[in-house]
Amino acid sequence: MIAVAVAISVIVYAWSSGFISQKNTQEATSAESLVLEVMRLSGTNLTVHIRNHEPSNIYLDAVYVDGELRACTIGCKLVSNSVTLVDLTSLVGSKGGDGAFLEGNRVKLVTARGTQIQFVVKD
Repeated sequence: MIAVAVAISVIVYAWSSGFISQKNTQEATSAESLVLEVMRLSGTNLTVHIRNHEPSNIYLDAVYVDGELRACTIGCKLVSNSVTLVDLTSLVGSKGGDGAFLEGNRVKLVTARGTQIQFVVKD
């Protein structure tokens, strides 16, 4: 009976170890390397320069301002291994959202794969 209990414990441990390492591997492969390099606020117009360190293009999917969704399915391409200028005011406005930004707004950009860039608008 003890041997059966030990065998079951070993099987459960081996299964759970594989599950945890598989989950960590999936999380590591889904991370995208993006850096907000420059932010410019002119009146209520906001532009940002985003560096994509990935060997492939990344696509922005959504823009949130102060927790409110302003635009989704935007498809803005961030070119691989380079800096892309993104005019957030025009981008949000073209999707029917409010493209006005103010100093102090908390902005979150989300890629198609779920990576987030968060920042506070400063003049």
